[in-house]
Amino acid sequence: MARPGITREQVFEAAEALAAEGINPTVIAVRAHLGSGSPNNITRHLSDWRAQRETATVESVPAPPEGFEQAIRQVWAHAWKAAQAQLVGEREALNEARRAIEQERASMLAEIERLDAALEAAQERAMAEAQALETERRAHAQTREALREATVLAEERARQIERMDVERRENQVQLTALSGRIGTLEAENQRANADLELARQRLSEWRAQASQSPGTNGALAKELDSARNHAREARQIADLAGKKVAQLERDIEVERRAREEAERKLEVQERELAELRSRASD
Repeated sequence: MARPGITREQVFEAAEALAAEGINPTVIAVRAHLGSGSPNNITRHLSDWRAQRETATVESVPAPPEGFEQAIRQVWAHAWKAAQAQLVGEREALNEARRAIEQERASMLAEIERLDAALEAAQERAMAEAQALETERRAHAQTREALREATVLAEERARQIERMDVERRENQVQLTALSGRIGTLEAENQRANADLELARQRLSEWRAQASQSPGTNGALAKELDSARNHAREARQIADLAGKKVAQLERDIEVERRAREEAERKLEVQERELAELRSRASD
């Protein structure tokens, strides 16, 4: 992230303010005073400020005290020149020391720059890791919710399988009962058909017997009446047997349809049960 530019005037004002407070205007102090700024820019502007201040100090030669004689003025000038020469030498040594300090400061500032960049990179990595962690946390939350829903669905399917197992067993019992009922009805139908056939045979016999009795005397008349009565009874028995056979056939048809419906329902339930078990095992 680029830092805002710091002007020469801002550095000069900060250095003057620090010096006025009795604080040595170092790069770190000026940067803290300004609140921001590139250490390299501050170093360059601060060097200009120090050079300008030293030049102003050196070039302002103090005037000799008023009222002194010419000799005193000469002594004063000689002393001042000697001091000035000494000051030049000290200034050169000071400049040399300052250059060494500036080099060391430049190294320190470069290290500060490097540490700042490393800090920013670390902050960016921490932010990226925090975002990744949040994404992973949400993914885990979604996974837990999906697992919970899957568990609920599995439990519901298990209950459905259990209910369908019960229904299938009940249907099988019902189907077995229907099959037994059909067998009973078919046996009863066979007996009714046999009774019907026997009644028809008896009716034919009585009719033949009646037709073979041409006489009209008392004994024959009684025998004819008896034959006719037997014929009527046989006809009634045959009619009842026929009706019973027809009813039994209708009952058998109803029971067969019920068994077919039960078989179809059982087949559908077995397919649904197999599908539920397959889903529950996924």
